[in-house]
Amino acid sequence: MIRAFQWDLARQVERLDWLLAQLHKYSKCGYNELHLHFEDAVDYPSLPRVARRDAYSWRQFQRLVGPPPAPLTSKSYPSSTCSDTRNT
Repeated sequence: MIRAFQWDLARQVERLDWLLAQLHKYSKCGYNELHLHFEDAVDYPSLPRVARRDAYSWRQFQRLVGPPPAPLTSKSYPSSTCSDTRNT
């Protein structure tokens, strides 16, 4: 089953370290797919002067969308990090 979420980085650029930490939390909650909306928020090497001033560098972008880090351990986040709000 696909459990996806979206980040609209075209509207608001967040710190890369914060985004990477959030990926761990979303994974812990069972999400397995990320949809990115970024437009000019990435500095594309082949398209100079298209990106805005606070854009992510290509290297930062690769860190965000590259292979996931090592699997999480149960000690990474307390069990209260994600709560299931669905009615069961």
